[in-house]
Amino acid sequence: MALKLIWPQLYPGQATQEGWVAQIDYAEAQGFTAALIVVDVPTDPLESRNIRGKGDLNPRTNPEVSFPNVITWDDVAYIIQNAHLPIVIKGIGAWEDAVKAKEIGAAAVYLSNHGNRAGDGVNAPVETLLEIRKHAPELLDEIPVFVDGNVYSGTNALKLLALGAKMVGIGRP
Repeated sequence: MALKLIWPQLYPGQATQEGWVAQIDYAEAQGFTAALIVVDVPTDPLESRNIRGKGDLNPRTNPEVSFPNVITWDDVAYIIQNAHLPIVIKGIGAWEDAVKAKEIGAAAVYLSNHGNRAGDGVNAPVETLLEIRKHAPELLDEIPVFVDGNVYSGTNALKLLALGAKMVGIGRP
């Protein structure tokens, strides 16, 4: 039987703890096999095309705009403990956060800076992977580490796999 990789990607601004679990349970009923929880982007990314299309939705320039819900480690732990699907934590940008995600029971960690579209000055995922290798190399054997962002060729993907990533994602160029 082939592994069916169909995962919803959920953002913190979408629900409460209980609402997240309900969404994940619904996803399971629809045939999803895991759920990605994005922890570093609380709502739609602050891309210029989003701002142009919807007006000034940037909380940095419009004081009337705020993020509706920011996820905490307690929220993630609650979801992991109460959802039936494996939970993958996406948007990990520091080796300490990867260790914390493993400690609270994440099925995998996903190093991503969302193509560097969602935040200014964040680490490239390869930098975070190198920090994991330096400060917590055992993590690479204990939990799957997925990586995307700044992957422009097969050579980039092979380097990430050689550094310990179990899966490399590619998205928009």
